[in-house]
Amino acid sequence: KALERAVAVATVIKAAEAAGAAAVLFERTVDYLRDRVQFGRTIASYQVIKHRLADLQIEVEAMRAATYYAALALCDDLEDAADAVSTAGSYVPEAFAHLAGESLQLHGGIGFTWEHDVHLFVRRAKSDQPLFGDPRWHRDRLFDSLETARSGGGA
Repeated sequence: KALERAVAVATVIKAAEAAGAAAVLFERTVDYLRDRVQFGRTIASYQVIKHRLADLQIEVEAMRAATYYAALALCDDLEDAADAVSTAGSYVPEAFAHLAGESLQLHGGIGFTWEHDVHLFVRRAKSDQPLFGDPRWHRDRLFDSLETARSGGGA
């Protein structure tokens, strides 16, 4: 029981760190795209870039929501705390890795250089994925919880 609680707390803390890092990376990416001029226009002024940024903003907000609820459920010992933690553990690491990859693409060649911090975010996102249960492990826990509720509800 104590080990499960420790893994749950660590999962939520790591999700909070990832959600915060993703928000910072997103802001830096938007700032870069507003400053970078290509073909006489800022990159951020192109419609296709605006759509990509809108999708990334949704990911950041979803990461925050999953993390906030997992923390709330864990702190208040809510009935669905384990499911909330597994939701955050399955979604946040993958979303952060996706956002980091998108940010790297949006930064272009400069994102691969040591002079820019984007590569640090990418490495952090990838190295954090397997910690405290990888996303697949958390999805399996959610599936097991659903199956248990389903079989228990039908009896």
